Amino acid sequence: MTARAPMVLDSDPGIDDAVALQYLLGTGLWDLKAYTSVGGNLPADATYGNARALARALRVDGDIPVHRGAGRPLSRLPYREASAFHGPAGLGDETLPDSTAPHPTESSAQALLRLSRTYEGELTVCATGPLTNVAIALLEDPDFTRRVK
Repeated sequence: MTARAPMVLDSDPGIDDAVALQYLLGTGLWDLKAYTSVGGNLPADATYGNARALARALRVDGDIPVHRGAGRPLSRLPYREASAFHGPAGLGDETLPDSTAPHPTESSAQALLRLSRTYEGELTVCATGPLTNVAIALLEDPDFTRRVK
């Protein structure tokens, strides 16, 4: 049996990212170390709330920390949310309850940097939303790219 590869999912949870998280967990191929949110489909507070709610709905919020990320994409200016497509709360017509897990103090970019050091050469970052958290990690430590798969 092969060890599961460490991964971070970095997303702006809307409907598509909810399916991505469910697929990632369902394959059993990955060891999800963190779920990092980023502003994109909706502002950061909403995507962070959606990430926490999805982690709870999929029963992983006690095992996988959810980190709050950057507030909005760097390049999509002026910023416009995608609530017309993803629904007012970002998950279609669904409103899911928030996780009861503690709120990590570490930002998404900080979590990416820490995990890239812990799992140097092994960590996969799957970014399905704006790459703002990745950009911030790169600005803080250009060696980030050398450490991730």
